[in-house]
Amino acid sequence: MQQCSYCGADVADDWEECATCGWLRDGSLALASPIGERQVACLRCDTALEFRGVKYFHEGMSLTGALVGAVGNFIKRERLEMYVCPQCGRCELFEPELGR
Repeated sequence: MQQCSYCGADVADDWEECATCGWLRDGSLALASPIGERQVACLRCDTALEFRGVKYFHEGMSLTGALVGAVGNFIKRERLEMYVCPQCGRCELFEPELGR
């Protein structure tokens, strides 16, 4: 087991991309655009949202995985930027490559 050189998360010995922060083994960021630079106000209370990192969401599971309870047989994996309102707790998710 190794650690990501950017965020310190545990990664497999043969890692190429950190699942926590998106950092690549070669020392670059997997995203083409800078992350965490959006200036977004909360739709509920108009407070500036704070960047909380890149989060990974999985949807779907193969039939085999569902039957045997295997973990890791996810069909689709999405990487989204997460912003949270420090005032009311509202959360906003953004596609990293769109809307810059």
